[in-house]
Amino acid sequence: MYEVRRGDYCYKIAQDNGISYDQLLRQNPGLSCVNLQVGQSICLIPQSPSWDDWKGNSGWNDWNNNAGARNLDSCRPYVVKEGDLCSRIAAANGLTFSELVDLNENTPNWNETPAMSLSVYFQACKSMLGYFIGGKMLPSWDMEIQVFCDVVRHRNKQLFPESSDKTIDDIDYDKIHEGFAARPMPPSKLSIDVGVYCAHNITVSDCNLNPDWLPGIGVAEDPLRSLIEQDTTNTSASRQIPGELLACWSACAVHGIHRNSHERALEMRPLADTEKIVLCLHGGSYVTGSPASHREVLGKLTERAKLRCFIIDYRLAPKHPFPAQLHDAFIAFQYLVNCGFKPHNIVLAGDSAGGHLCINLVLLLRHIAKATDKQLMPAGVMLFSPLPGIVLHGASLHANTSFDYICPTPLEWPTSPLRLFYKPGKIYNDEYRQEICDPLLTPAFGDLSEFPPTIIQSGSSEILIDDIRELYEKLKLDNPEHGRILWEEYPEMVHVFHRFLRRPESQAAFDSLAKFIASL
Repeated sequence: MYEVRRGDYCYKIAQDNGISYDQLLRQNPGLSCVNLQVGQSICLIPQSPSWDDWKGNSGWNDWNNNAGARNLDSCRPYVVKEGDLCSRIAAANGLTFSELVDLNENTPNWNETPAMSLSVYFQACKSMLGYFIGGKMLPSWDMEIQVFCDVVRHRNKQLFPESSDKTIDDIDYDKIHEGFAARPMPPSKLSIDVGVYCAHNITVSDCNLNPDWLPGIGVAEDPLRSLIEQDTTNTSASRQIPGELLACWSACAVHGIHRNSHERALEMRPLADTEKIVLCLHGGSYVTGSPASHREVLGKLTERAKLRCFIIDYRLAPKHPFPAQLHDAFIAFQYLVNCGFKPHNIVLAGDSAGGHLCINLVLLLRHIAKATDKQLMPAGVMLFSPLPGIVLHGASLHANTSFDYICPTPLEWPTSPLRLFYKPGKIYNDEYRQEICDPLLTPAFGDLSEFPPTIIQSGSSEILIDDIRELYEKLKLDNPEHGRILWEEYPEMVHVFHRFLRRPESQAAFDSLAKFIASL
């Protein structure tokens, strides 16, 4: 018999005593966390396993309760079915709840399907229990943000496992890329009450870079020439960049377009000579993300700002490393110009890696403008928790790891997302360290003058906050005009907190972005 103590709950009692949750409930009919009372006596003698418990797991016997003698390496894969619970899966497969967790806690598998993400499911359950029993990690947090951060942090540790340059030749980067492609960021929906969207593909040959503009651009010059050549020599089929044009009803109303005749709002041309449009470059550590993953957040932004938005599905690392993303971003900007939008009516927006890409695009446009004597600078830039660069050294990288959902991954790891982005497969040596100080990779090391009006929004509890502050200070130093560079830090918020649409901080951030756009 076991006497219930303060702080106990059913899952914990079962796990601590080496039996499955189902066995605990079978021996104690009517037992639940709801009616559990301090001092209550409950039975902990497991029943003999049923045939289902034994099937396919010969020699695994919960009845003997000898977990130390089990051959856990021989476990077979299990595909999660609708309605499954961790406790039931453990019991049906001859495992204790604790063993099930241990087997699935930190197992990187680049080809893992969503159906096999059992450890993520467990982490969500664990986080919810922690929220109700242990309380909030930060005073202003609700369960949504706490569980999201716990689960995504856990998942990121699997996606970017520790690695070493000693075994870099054994890393299959194609397999890594396929793994990310098989597990894209979940798509988000744009409510019909907010607006509509449609696909628009860019034909690269119509708006490619001119290699004559590239001398002096830095580490991107030679690889950009190579990318341009690949596009121009492939005469059989011109490459296409997928994109989506999003039109919210508030933007349609500005131009006299009604819901029952919104087709004109989805045409890729200005609705008026002075119409501004947002060009969005999505985040995702340069290895994941898409227009679909950002629809809901962009819908909220454009609804407040009363603007249309164009977001592209740029090429992703490690199959397409730097500067493929910058190449695609420039083509998208040129595509909007070719469609009739004036450069000074285009507003750039990007979150995380997309924010880093926005800065890169401004530096490239500034370089081309000087080489061609053309006016190419955008109206403004909106950066949401931007990746400050490849070189990161802020104390918050480690101080905020318990809160933020993104994890610090040292550059010494060849599977770090930043190593996957820049020259995957190259040893991290002195030459590499020198290259990543290039302004297109770490902007704070370069000249950021002549920047368009910019607003940066970040959370005080994200791991990048110290380096984001440094980026802001550099932008402010190089552009001292009052009000040109703005920065807003939201207390206790994490990386790209805008995704938590119901949070008051997100609402305030979107309102501020709308005011910024109105001031341009």
